[in-house]
Amino acid sequence: MIIRKAEEKDIPRIIELLGQVLQIHADIRPDIFIPGTTKYTVSELTELLEKEEKPIYVAVNEEDVCVGYAFCQLQEQPFSTNMVPFKSLFIDDLCVDQQARGQHIGESLFEYVKNEAKRMGCYEVTLNVWAGNTSAEKFYEKMGMKTKERQRCIMDFTMVIPVLIAFVLSVAAGPVVIPVLRRLKMDQTEREDGVKSHLKKAGTPTMGGVMILFAIAVTSLIYVREYPKVIPVLFVTIGFGLVGFLDDYLKVVLHRSDGLMPMQKMALQIVITAIFAFYIVKVAKIPLTMLIPFSGGKYLNIGWFAIPVLFIAVIGTVNGVNFTDGLDGLASSVTVLVATFFTVVAIGTKSGIEPITCAVVGALLGFLLFNVYPASVFMGDTGSLALGGFVASTAYMLQMPLFIIIVGLIYLVEVLSVMIQVTYFKKTGGKRFFKMAPIHHHFELCGWSETRVVAVFSIVTAILCLVALLAL
Repeated sequence: MIIRKAEEKDIPRIIELLGQVLQIHADIRPDIFIPGTTKYTVSELTELLEKEEKPIYVAVNEEDVCVGYAFCQLQEQPFSTNMVPFKSLFIDDLCVDQQARGQHIGESLFEYVKNEAKRMGCYEVTLNVWAGNTSAEKFYEKMGMKTKERQRCIMDFTMVIPVLIAFVLSVAAGPVVIPVLRRLKMDQTEREDGVKSHLKKAGTPTMGGVMILFAIAVTSLIYVREYPKVIPVLFVTIGFGLVGFLDDYLKVVLHRSDGLMPMQKMALQIVITAIFAFYIVKVAKIPLTMLIPFSGGKYLNIGWFAIPVLFIAVIGTVNGVNFTDGLDGLASSVTVLVATFFTVVAIGTKSGIEPITCAVVGALLGFLLFNVYPASVFMGDTGSLALGGFVASTAYMLQMPLFIIIVGLIYLVEVLSVMIQVTYFKKTGGKRFFKMAPIHHHFELCGWSETRVVAVFSIVTAILCLVALLAL
């Protein structure tokens, strides 16, 4: 066995070993690490090989095949009035091929790194070990290393700021947008055969979803440079919002009763979903493996079938939120709870999308001031389709689409109630399974007040979000 500086020819094997290490970390901290990924890409490794301050050492066998590596970083103690300046060599990552364990390769690599540190005049050799990686802890203790410090992670409360920004923007938009909508006569119309108490809502401005989109977009753009992962979520949110806006415009302004034709609406939704799928797979490199609830961190891999599932999940969620938007504050109240759940997960896992999840929470809280019963503005398809796009895209960015079934159960029930109603009506020659669909109208016709339906559906969603946290 020989230990030497890594060369470009070693990169494919290093990538394989990086995958082994990542899987170990993913087993320990599934809330942070994504299985099937690696810490570095080929291009990043190529760049690292040229950096003297970040040496990579490899252990190779008789065939000159890499069987282990040590990623190191030369660090200098920053100037301090109370500490002597010194250099240290930080071991960023050390790994031995699973098939080559027991041959003392790890010990040899470690001793080689120590000697290199001495040669470079380093005061100490340091490294970090994730809590729970007991085999690594035992190995380094065996090599004579001692604990220098233990880090404690706390929630980043600076993420409260985008919530507040979006809230202020949403509230500020209300007095501007609502009068404009009234002047443009963008008013809600109510069905004569619908819930009779809703007839008084006729004339209430709709398309208020522009307030939500404005607050989300501005807040997200403030953070986009530091958090580029918000881009796909923002794209889907705005994209579906624009589809909803076009649909609302045709219905309300041009008085086309059906708005967009069903095939037109579906085609636009498919295009947006396709772009999103391409981005997360080819650009963001996010695996389509899905975290399984209550599995202890296991992921479901369904291969190529994950693509059609993505289309079904995204478009289904979008239309589920759309069906939920039928009572004052219903879609807003349910979705703000779902967004809060995803915010907790996003912050806890440092996913990089937390600014937009926070922005949605703030925007919806601001919008609710105008949307609770009796509503002075409705979000329209502009808002409901956008929120559906947000929920679905966020779930996929976090590899949690299966969790939509839990936190978004209300959306699912609303969609199923419509499907059941239509199917039953056709099969029975005009009979109804529910008094009216979507199901929130059924409860109204059963004697529930509008506020009671909203309260119950929100409470159910809050409980389901807590269940989902337990399922992580």
